[in-house]
Amino acid sequence: MSTSPLHHHLHHHLLHIFINLLHLLLIMSTFHHITLRTSTSHLHLLQQSIKLTLDAT
Repeated sequence: MSTSPLHHHLHHHLLHIFINLLHLLLIMSTFHHITLRTSTSHLHLLQQSIKLTLDAT
């Protein structure tokens, strides 16, 4: 098995994407779990704070 710099870079890149996907999945499942436990008013406040955060950046 050849370990050329390109192959190593590609492998590292794929690993990075995989980790990011796992992280996103974890956030989404946690977020979903939280939203199930909170009322719509809390969700509305959360959405507004997210909008403000996105506008600020």
